[in-house]
Amino acid sequence: MSNPNCRPAASGSLRTLKLHCVVFAFSLISLNFSLDAAAAPALQHNVFCGSCRMLDDYGNAAPDGVCVRSNTFSGVDAVCYSQNYVRSECATQSVLGEVRGWLRANSDAPYPPTTTNGYYDDEFKFDLMPDIGWTDTTPGIEPINTPQKFLQYFPPQNVILGNATPDGSPSDSGLNYFYIWGGWRNPFIHVELDSYSNGRGGSNYAWTAQNVLGWMPAGYNAAGSIYWPFDLGHIPVAGGSTTSAPLLANGWANIGWYPANASSLGGTYVKVIGYLWRDHDHYDDPYYPPPNMRRGFEEIHYAGGCNYWLEVHGVDSIALVDPPAVRHTLVAYSFNTGPASITDTQDLSRAQPPGKFINSITPYVAYYSSYRPGPLTASATILSGATSAQFTLSTLPSGWATAIALFDVVWGDPPCTPSNCSGCCAGLVTCNSGTAAGACGAGGAACQTCSPYGSGTNACVNQSCVCQPRTCGSGYYFDTDLCRCLCSRC
Repeated sequence: MSNPNCRPAASGSLRTLKLHCVVFAFSLISLNFSLDAAAAPALQHNVFCGSCRMLDDYGNAAPDGVCVRSNTFSGVDAVCYSQNYVRSECATQSVLGEVRGWLRANSDAPYPPTTTNGYYDDEFKFDLMPDIGWTDTTPGIEPINTPQKFLQYFPPQNVILGNATPDGSPSDSGLNYFYIWGGWRNPFIHVELDSYSNGRGGSNYAWTAQNVLGWMPAGYNAAGSIYWPFDLGHIPVAGGSTTSAPLLANGWANIGWYPANASSLGGTYVKVIGYLWRDHDHYDDPYYPPPNMRRGFEEIHYAGGCNYWLEVHGVDSIALVDPPAVRHTLVAYSFNTGPASITDTQDLSRAQPPGKFINSITPYVAYYSSYRPGPLTASATILSGATSAQFTLSTLPSGWATAIALFDVVWGDPPCTPSNCSGCCAGLVTCNSGTAAGACGAGGAACQTCSPYGSGTNACVNQSCVCQPRTCGSGYYFDTDLCRCLCSRC
């Protein structure tokens, strides 16, 4: 008689096991194992590579031939690569990364799951709108905290997935349908936290989860308990405490699919550490993403672009943290056409931090196909009120581009204020001299238009609107109260 649990732990095992099995004539005489009680629960990135398990049934590192490959340097540890349907020239070894941003959609079901309220694949999932500008990075972890890092890791598919409407529309953010998508909600990443259950852990899953991984049970499916690397019901928050209620669908304030609310109205800011994993972009999936998005993916493939989107899949930690003091909003466009030129106006007031206004917008461009190298030019103009902006993308008359145009919108005090403008401020953005009839004023006040039909004035003198009499034509006289010529015989 043999016991499947009596297998020595190979080099690279996640926790220390001491197994002693002595078998006499089909009878189990002695089974004694001890678990290193001081060992912390296994980090998820040592257990799952995306949706692939990195362990054999006994908790030893093992390649699965799909997205987990053997490490040719050590010959022991499993190594996480892209999902196996990602084309070989697009596949890469996954890195541990940190992403922060605004929650925009919660998991499919509440935590913990039950047999009637479970998760597809026993995974907890949510979506983030990535943020940049934070500087308190984690040693040894790749931070996605600059525009350059975003463009290094995110493909155009992520920009399409974040579109404000699921099927795109030229009148909204899906410009020109399949070829140009974009807006301030378009920066997007999907996060998946895997449990260890019968569906993912093999027949020996419960023993391995408890004794090798040290994971905690929470919820169950038809086969039994489901195990997690940490307690999703008590997520760390800024200040050292934790959330006091289970992490439910709609339990966090979130910005939703379309009526997005990223910051000013209380969206939830999340920090995630885990594998930056390339998943196949599901262009051939009839259920998700929606048809126009899938067509957009196919057009990227036809142009020589890769066939993946980026996820955080294999999550080591989740925390609710404060956003950085200097706030940023990313506006992203997936551009896959040419020759073309588009201008798009985005109202960014839903992403506006309280009391702050757009101070600057810096464009960045990255290319994703050698077949369509561009060049693509990108520019932006801050509009009156400093809460909206106009974004312009264009190629040369003979140019084609498969690219992302990313705009870093930085918020701050009003760009034009009494402290920095001796003239007048136009729309909180531009400081004018304050001496023109169309922009008159002083001391950083809002510019006035000197008009007889508005203010009863017609000239700007010493930065103030005044009424200056003038000679009227035959049959007319100048009325100083109304500051305009009136008909004398009418």
